[in-house]
Amino acid sequence: MGIVSSVGRRHGRNSQNRVSDQRTVQELLNKIPARLGGAEGALNERMIEGICSDKLYLAILTFQKKTLPQVADGHVDPGSRTFTEMERLANMHDLVVGAAKAVSDAMAEADRRQAVIDHAVDQMEGNVPGSNPWDVDGSDAPLSGIVPYMAGPGVASVARIPIPGTNGLALELSPRGWVPPTGSTSTIFIQDVTGKKHLRLDYGYNTKSKTIDYHWNRGGAAKNVWGIQDHTTVGRGGKILYRAGKYLRWGGRVLLVVGVALDIWSIVQSSKPLRRTTQVVFGWAGAWAGCEGGGAVVGGIGTFIEPGGGTAVGGFVGCIGGGIGGYLFGSKVGGVVYDWAEDTFFTPLPAADQP
Repeated sequence: MGIVSSVGRRHGRNSQNRVSDQRTVQELLNKIPARLGGAEGALNERMIEGICSDKLYLAILTFQKKTLPQVADGHVDPGSRTFTEMERLANMHDLVVGAAKAVSDAMAEADRRQAVIDHAVDQMEGNVPGSNPWDVDGSDAPLSGIVPYMAGPGVASVARIPIPGTNGLALELSPRGWVPPTGSTSTIFIQDVTGKKHLRLDYGYNTKSKTIDYHWNRGGAAKNVWGIQDHTTVGRGGKILYRAGKYLRWGGRVLLVVGVALDIWSIVQSSKPLRRTTQVVFGWAGAWAGCEGGGAVVGGIGTFIEPGGGTAVGGFVGCIGGGIGGYLFGSKVGGVVYDWAEDTFFTPLPAADQP
């Protein structure tokens, strides 16, 4: 979203005020809460080519006085500080709405799955009319209770964590698209599936600061989404995040391999290998879904706090936590599903004569 000409009034005189540009400014202001100087949905002006209405002009001026008092003139230029700040706050609103919806959807799905499990457990305990208690002795328990805690960071090291409100950008630890023959010097990547639109945390020579430092490199998308400029230097927090991304990428993959190996061995050692296999498959599927879902929700919240750095921290924390919980949840579901199938008898239908 952008404008190609000026909107508002300067020194009491109308700016260019193309209808399409006025509409863009009005939409941005309507997304911004009143406490931040926005219109919060109160603007619904009829657009006239070349003329800015009194309400739109006052809305622009109110926003500037609240957020950028040093440039408060009731006028918005393409690429100006006023327009950039409008976009940033409006995008934060979209992220909050997206995160709230993701949380609501996740809670609804969790409730649905919990109801299925509760019903299955009631059947196992003989609490459902017509059901008998099941005898599950637990001899096929996992070899090691540490596997779920390997699954969280393990999946996070290879997952693609979607970020709400960014039109297809996702958080990853590996680059997409073209990579220099010597390899990438970045460790955190917020990118689309092609890698052409990206925000990556890099360490090296910064053409903007003229020194070697930790900074964000932008490829097309970040400015439009969050207003982050190319070669933006990051502080100590960025340095810690850069190193954490490096350690998680390689350390997580080691945990992933070890966790899978332990699960394979637990299948071999189990008294019920088919049941244990079902648990393992459901566990890793749950870890992957939990990682992506949890990462998306917490990453969206992190973006609201600090676009870029907060996105990465929230995304990976949510992914690791969701991966651990997803493995535990999925493994339990797998065992319940297997036990239900094993104790279920299907009566064949009688053969019917051909018409």
